[in-house]
Amino acid sequence: MNRQSRAIRWLIASALLLATVLWSVLPTLAAPQTALDIKFSGVITAVPAAAGEPWEIAGQILAVNAATRVRLTCGPAAAGTWADVTAQRQADDSLLALHIAVRPPEVRVKGPVVFKPEGGIGAWGIAGQTLWVTAETTISQRGGPVDVGYWVEVYAVEEPAGTLTVSRLRGIELQEDVEVFGALQAFSETSWRLSSIPVAVTPETLIAGEPQVGLLAHAAALLQADGTLLGLVVKALWQEPNSGRPQVQFTGTVQSLPTGGLNGHWQVDGRDVEVTASTTIGQAKGLVEVGAQVYVTGWQTAEGAAAGRIAGVQTAERTVAVQISVLSSPSGSEANFHLSGTVEARPGNGDMGTWTIAGQQVEVTRQTRLHGAEQIRLGEPVEAGGLQQQNGVRIATWLRTRTQSGPGPQPSVTPQPSHTPSVTPGPSHTPSVTPGPSGTPGGPNPTRTPGPGKP
Repeated sequence: MNRQSRAIRWLIASALLLATVLWSVLPTLAAPQTALDIKFSGVITAVPAAAGEPWEIAGQILAVNAATRVRLTCGPAAAGTWADVTAQRQADDSLLALHIAVRPPEVRVKGPVVFKPEGGIGAWGIAGQTLWVTAETTISQRGGPVDVGYWVEVYAVEEPAGTLTVSRLRGIELQEDVEVFGALQAFSETSWRLSSIPVAVTPETLIAGEPQVGLLAHAAALLQADGTLLGLVVKALWQEPNSGRPQVQFTGTVQSLPTGGLNGHWQVDGRDVEVTASTTIGQAKGLVEVGAQVYVTGWQTAEGAAAGRIAGVQTAERTVAVQISVLSSPSGSEANFHLSGTVEARPGNGDMGTWTIAGQQVEVTRQTRLHGAEQIRLGEPVEAGGLQQQNGVRIATWLRTRTQSGPGPQPSVTPQPSHTPSVTPGPSHTPSVTPGPSGTPGGPNPTRTPGPGKP
């Protein structure tokens, strides 16, 4: 009898405990879910005059409350500085800032040096743009030579308007594409302007995110023979869940590839992935091949059924790839290589086969992305990069004509240097002779004017 009483008391206590837990959980389950975060980066146009007043960043009015965190990385916030924002869209469509990180307005450019002044101070031609090196510019050659024909990374400030004054300049290895990062000042169906740098946009350009003046943006572009930049991928830095074009990113194994090259439909872990000539493909860690592990970023489209029929596969959705990075591949690799020089020999029939560039033999295969192949003749200057396999064979993952264009438009204001810029010594070898291993980013407020997009 005592045993039964203890059992009954235990059951009653357990039931009361369960009821207490359910009573505390049910109100939470019944409450509406918290809105998903919006993340964007843009130019600060107005800072609050007093605590609790709203900010204005990239044309967006941002309310703040006691929980809003503001982080300063470059001194006090001011109009013209940049900021990274995390916010929530409220029921009335307004934005509540959760986190604001103020950052310096540094424009970044990666590209080749086309010309430079004697002594280093003055106007430089880099990636088809005119940038100004002053007495305060820091120059580092640890990553590579800083000279005509070599590639550099530039950090600059646009002051005064339309003039890019370089604060830091460093040598880097050759890259397949020019890169520009800056504030979106204007956009149309044919061009974006990032911190005074124009980037041409065509129907083939992949546009990620909906453009809005004041947002920060990134562009991967080709440097044309006339010194202009042709956008391959342009991206406005705004991410909003449940947008009209859902952004996706995933890691998977390549199951099939197009027969004639890399452009076309891939199968990656059962997903249909569309790759175009504008998709950037990184093969620094391995070649694109069946069995390779890749990281894909892009967006989903509702045209999956039709795309699946075209590709001959059964799929419910299609991913338009903006960028694909190889993480590993079955064939492996020994080292990266980069070289530049004139074409001394090339296959007699077509582009695939053995090329000799500046005394070095490289193989052009289906994994090679050719830029301006119709202009490549014997004696023409080119640049190439790729992987050296364990058997010593060098496979070019990209090859392009090397532009010899002159400077772009000259700025209206010339900075006045006062002394020689500081230079960090570095290697002076010529990579074109002895290449070796290398160590190697839904629209905003719907009231804005929409920009060009992709289906």
